[in-house]
This record gives sequence, C-alpha cells and structure tokens, in this order.
Amino acid sequence: MLSNKCFSKNEFKGNPAAIVFLTEERSDEWMKSMAKELNQPITTFITEKDESCYHLRWFTTTKEIELCGHGTLGAAHILWSEGYAPSGSPITKQLVENGILNVISSTFYAIGNRKEGFI
Repeated sequence: MLSNKCFSKNEFKGNPAAIVFLTEERSDEWMKSMAKELNQPITTFITEKDESCYHLRWFTTTKEIELCGHGTLGAAHILWSEGYAPSGSPITKQLVENGILNVISSTFYAIGNRKEGFI
C-alpha cells in the first residue's frame, strides 16, 4: 500500500489517495473494509491484467464509486515512480467498469514555466 497526493507539490495540500496493489481477488466487502481502515478520501485498488493494463476500483470509507480522477492519477504516478511501468510511458487500457481509461504522462507549459503533468 502506498499513498500520494495529487494536484499539489506542497506539503499538506492536494487530494490524498491510498493506492493498494492486489495480487489476488478480494471481495467487495474486504476492499470496503480496507478503505475504511486506511481512512483516506479514496482508496484505489489496482489489479494488473497484463503489461500496462490495469483494472482499477475506487472506494471511499463507506462505498465503491464509479470513477475517481485523483485516485486514477495517483495510481498512474505510483506505477511510473515505483517502476511497475517504464517512467513516462503510456499506461493504456486501464480498465474500469465503464470502459477503457487511458492515462499518459505529458510535459506542458504554463505561464512560461515547464511543468510535469498528466492528461
């Protein structure tokens, strides 16, 4: 289990998310209990399907939700930064219940300053 914050590089800012890698199937009740125990706004559960293809599920402390932006970006960041996927490579085909969600890393410019970000 790892945690990170999206949308801020500043301490105590941004949107926190717990990221949990699953190596085996877990019940909905187990994931809900784990999310409650971790007590974060969102807990993202990742199951690897094949290279660069992951099944994501998002839980609050009380229920599963259909989609979570900062939980998805947090998962992608952890996949890249911890070496699960090559740094900066596209993480495509992130499977979600509602279809396919693609996350890629991109460099963009804001007010003349180079910034790293996600799209």
